[in-house]
Amino acid sequence: MSREALLRSICMLKSLKFLKVNNGDLLEKLPENLGKLECLEKLYVRSKKIEYLPNSICMLKCLKCLNVTYCSWLGKLPEDIGQLECLEELHLSSTKIKHLPDSICMLNNLKFLNLTLCALLEKLPEDLGRLECLEKLHLSSKKIEYLPDSICMLKRLKGLHVSNCSCLGKLPEDIGQLECLEELHLSATEIKHLPDSICMLKRLKWLRLGKLPEDIGQLESLERLDLSSREIKHLPDSICMLKHLKFLNLRFCALLEKLPEDLGQLECLEKLDIRDTRISHLPQSISGLKGLHLLASSELLQLYGFPSEIGITNMPGSHWRL
Repeated sequence: MSREALLRSICMLKSLKFLKVNNGDLLEKLPENLGKLECLEKLYVRSKKIEYLPNSICMLKCLKCLNVTYCSWLGKLPEDIGQLECLEELHLSSTKIKHLPDSICMLNNLKFLNLTLCALLEKLPEDLGRLECLEKLHLSSKKIEYLPDSICMLKRLKGLHVSNCSCLGKLPEDIGQLECLEELHLSATEIKHLPDSICMLKRLKWLRLGKLPEDIGQLESLERLDLSSREIKHLPDSICMLKHLKFLNLRFCALLEKLPEDLGQLECLEKLDIRDTRISHLPQSISGLKGLHLLASSELLQLYGFPSEIGITNMPGSHWRL
């Protein structure tokens, strides 16, 4: 029996809840009667030759998770994908999808939209803000030039990860309206200016970006700050107001020459990475951070006589993790 025939017969299993199809380069299409799996809750498909999903997939009223990651020839979704009223997770990573159907904004229970490595994706739907339950949005596409303003209506969004969007030049001005946002990752973009409203993100715990606003200190819940950027030349003094900051990553900030004098006010700081920077000394105030681990080359510590009595630990080559 061929794989296609086997799948067609599987579609007669009315009580099936989980289906994983992983056939590498062999499977070219899914059966047209896939929609008969009326109890299906999770569907994982991985095949490089699948170019489309059958329209009947929109009949899977119990489907909660649709994962087509690495279906690298998949170029589009069914226009009626919004009929999947129970869908909570949609993973489209590493596909050739160029656009998302407008009906995707009808997925009122969607919590996670994964668009990582969607190299051909040109834009997000203007009404994306209608996804009122969305908690995580991951996006990377070199063709994306802007994020729709409606994204600021995603009141439950906790994680916004935007990477390798080399044509993306700005964030919506009202990004600060994302009152539940805890993680904001902006890497390998053309964003040179952050909206002032970003400092309204009071629940933000993890921030990764290449440029800091002067009033960064207003992000009172921030625990991790990743600033690995060759464009950063100085740190604003307000960074010393981040009372809950535990991890400060400055590695590869090749133009950064000094730390703020009051950095020692970061009483919760546990790790500081200043490798591959121009920083030549530590401010005196840092002596109060008894448990601090400094990630730096041994040559730098020895050459500039960083004080050893404050418990700084040299950890060359260590992996810096939350």
